Amino acid sequence: MIVISDSTILIGLVKIGEKARKSAVIAGFEIMGLLGLFILAKNLGLIHEVRPLVDKLMIKKFRISDKIIEKTLKRAGEA
Repeated sequence: MIVISDSTILIGLVKIGEKARKSAVIAGFEIMGLLGLFILAKNLGLIHEVRPLVDKLMIKKFRISDKIIEKTLKRAGEA
């Protein structure tokens, strides 16, 4: 999923190719991964917590490093 909002490209579960990523950066768009999208959704009041979503991803064998999870939860104010 790719969502374009103002100057941000939000990338969800589908990876975009390296050429598309480079083109987006050159065009001045901000690239945001799925966990960043969770944080944005929380900040916008669309979700209450990030942790349950991260837990669901881990149950589904979505590969995310512990370090990235820790940083995400800290940014979401859930660490």
